Amino acid sequence: MSSRHLQILISKTLPLVPDNVLIIGESGIAFSKATNLLGQEFEHILFDGRNGIHLEALAIAAGTLKMGGTLCLVLSDWENLSQQPDQDSLRWNGNQSAIATPNFIYHFKQCIERYHFPIFREESAVEFPAVFYSNEHHKNATLAQQQIIETILQAEQDIYFLTAKRGRGKSALLGMLANQIQAAVYLTAPNKSAVHSVIEFSEREIEFIAPDELAIRLQNEPEFSQSAWLLVDEAAMIPLPLLQEYSQYFQHIVFSTTIHSYEGTGRGFELKFKRKIHRTFQHFELKQPLRWQENDPLEHFIDDLLLLNAEDDFQHFDYSNITYNIEENAKNLSFPCLRGKVPEGRKGDLDIASLPQALEAPLTSKGSKGKYNRQFFFRDFYGLMTIAHYRTSPLDLRRLLDGENQRFYFAEYQQNLLGAIWALEEGNMADDELIIQIQQGKRRPKGNLVPQALCFHENLSQACKLRSLRISRIAVQPNWQQKGIGQNLMQAMENADVDFLSVSFGYTDELAKFWQKCGFILVHLGEHQEASSGCYSAIALKGLSKEGLALVDTANKQFQRNIPLSFHPLAINFEQNQLDWQLDEFDWAGLKNFANFHRTLFSSLPAMRRLLKLVGKENFPLISAYLTKKQLPINKKKGVEWLRLEIKQYLERGTL
Repeated sequence: MSSRHLQILISKTLPLVPDNVLIIGESGIAFSKATNLLGQEFEHILFDGRNGIHLEALAIAAGTLKMGGTLCLVLSDWENLSQQPDQDSLRWNGNQSAIATPNFIYHFKQCIERYHFPIFREESAVEFPAVFYSNEHHKNATLAQQQIIETILQAEQDIYFLTAKRGRGKSALLGMLANQIQAAVYLTAPNKSAVHSVIEFSEREIEFIAPDELAIRLQNEPEFSQSAWLLVDEAAMIPLPLLQEYSQYFQHIVFSTTIHSYEGTGRGFELKFKRKIHRTFQHFELKQPLRWQENDPLEHFIDDLLLLNAEDDFQHFDYSNITYNIEENAKNLSFPCLRGKVPEGRKGDLDIASLPQALEAPLTSKGSKGKYNRQFFFRDFYGLMTIAHYRTSPLDLRRLLDGENQRFYFAEYQQNLLGAIWALEEGNMADDELIIQIQQGKRRPKGNLVPQALCFHENLSQACKLRSLRISRIAVQPNWQQKGIGQNLMQAMENADVDFLSVSFGYTDELAKFWQKCGFILVHLGEHQEASSGCYSAIALKGLSKEGLALVDTANKQFQRNIPLSFHPLAINFEQNQLDWQLDEFDWAGLKNFANFHRTLFSSLPAMRRLLKLVGKENFPLISAYLTKKQLPINKKKGVEWLRLEIKQYLERGTL
């Protein structure tokens, strides 16, 4: 038996298995630790899905299974699986308790039936036959690998981009390439465990440097990159700003990344990569699988289940075929916010409409008469999101199918999906005690990302009480960008029955101008750079109701008066002619929450600086020293405790 196979076992308990069977889940490798298995191979795997299906771990399991091996998926039920709470939903639904996932289970069962995988109800029926496959014959380069290596060594270009689906020998190629490079070779990847195959196939010592560490070393010691080669494995998992920085120092670089994988990387990364790396490069792709046969049923099953081909299957609609002026046409449209009804495509019009959240229109229902019933919509929608956001992952797929409190807006032309918005309902919190605890930093319940951030960092407790919609994702077909579709989609959201709209994004001048053009006002900048983008997180709001407009106005005024006093690296972008040194009610509330609870030092800095200017630095020697040196005494945790104590002692003596 050369193909790899999947078996479904319906059982309340795990079967006894031989020693050569790896168990993932309870009684085995935890789902969260499954990434440590990458680069290894196993004869047989038992996947414990009795309490829920962790899609990333399932995909990793399939990717590490040897040719001829068997993956046994254990489920506690089959007929009633769609009503069973899935513990995995705790990761993505923003709720305190697990929910049933009928849409995903419907999709899952369809995939199982498509490949005719057997479903057993007796443990004795499960078989783990002997595996005779060995990967030793893959130690030598295949013809395709050797051709790529020879081309790279000819150095016709300085930068190379290598892509492949998992199991195609991409990392092995990097190791074999390193053997033939005469100069120094450095290797970086998201984590060291990910380069196991590179090291295995290399016969020389390759120095591994973590991505952040490499950037620091290039800044402090740029000469070490001269004449050296840099190999970047799983490049799509490293922030683009870091990849840009590497390309400014190293002359010879090979960027390698997996496409169509559980991490959510794909063609979208290629598009962004090519726009950001301002150097010419040559692109190679490995297509022939090495660790399993061509047309392996398990690989096809995982591809279908995770919609890994969604971006390739997505039907792009060519804007050049449109003869009328769609920008002018779009301006004159009305934008209905429809719940549960989708209009028929009208020839000559750009339709903007919305779909209800998943649970109100399950996949099993027929939906509308047009193309966009649920079954068609979620595949097209997911494909568009993957093109636009290369980090779109199985977690997003699970949320898309069954997540609660979400809404979808889409733009279509003649039933072709051109753009879409994925929004999440937030706020409307009625528990005053919980809101106080959020403001103090004592609680951080799941969900409500923007309201909680505004409540905690900006002392805007009203944000939790008002109803809001957060734009989680927005995407427009590449050929249709810069045509006003994104703005029209957001205009459609203004009919939503909420107080304000919000968006959280990685701050760039370009994005900030886009959201400003859409009527959003910047109200918050995060302290730290996001790992995925290398940018500082930002929050922008757009008021709709009277209460929402008032909240946005207050938040904007607080942001404008605080950012110049915050020491934020981007504060220079918001310089004002006159600084506001007056302490207001928000400042006093922030100081009390810093002194007595868990408000962050960063969020408290403007109020602290105003306090010191008002009463004198001599009352706050530690804080004064910190503001001068920008360095905490001893370690960060203890240093912040000392600063809290200094404010607390002053407040206890009596305020002004």
